Amino acid sequence: MERFLGKNKSMKTPKLLFIVSILFVLACTNPQNTEEKTAQKPVENTSAEPSTNPKYPNIPLAEKGITVVNPEGWKKETMEFHLNYCAEMLQKLDNVDAAKFCECFLSKIQYYYDPIYFKEAYEDQSKWNQECLAAASK
Repeated sequence: MERFLGKNKSMKTPKLLFIVSILFVLACTNPQNTEEKTAQKPVENTSAEPSTNPKYPNIPLAEKGITVVNPEGWKKETMEFHLNYCAEMLQKLDNVDAAKFCECFLSKIQYYYDPIYFKEAYEDQSKWNQECLAAASK
């Protein structure tokens, strides 16, 4: 039994959470509703807000004001795994360039969230979600 739960168990949970979170994010972002919401919302002036973390100038500023988990970001192998996995999960979406979205979003959350908490990152950082979805729209 340990043979089946060893490495595989640790990889199944993040993969499942990642799939569920991506589907949740995409289900909540209907392009028609986004246009209506944008038209109804007053435009916020973000030019006064810094776009990077004052303590770490190379790191984007988190929307929720959370503290930095790892100022160096994820290890190269971890980032490559999540980039590939994310792109694989989103490749069937016709209106989103999966590689662009994954690169954009993961490059931001890598400093604030350990890889196992990417579901929380998608829920917490809606501004980054929207920016990356817009950048990845076909």
